[in-house]
Amino acid sequence: MRPFMGVSALLMEHDLSFKKHSGVRAAFHQQFTKTGVLDPKWGRLYDQLFEDRQEGDYMAFISFEPDYVESQLTRCTQFLDQLRLLRTSVSG
Repeated sequence: MRPFMGVSALLMEHDLSFKKHSGVRAAFHQQFTKTGVLDPKWGRLYDQLFEDRQEGDYMAFISFEPDYVESQLTRCTQFLDQLRLLRTSVSG
């Protein structure tokens, strides 16, 4: 699962859905990081992933260092684990 899909699924558990990435991002912060439900570090990670995706999709000749990619993959796994825990607590 990708972070965007994980966040979208979590928001759907709260009857929230959005057509644009920006809406998902704003709602994620409003519902989960600003309220203290999730540690703010996960909001910062989600923002960084969004920015990385923008750069990767729209900037010519962009590349990411292998160490950075490995680090982000590890953090993404941890982030998705946190989202799963929240989804379980909502639906369980």
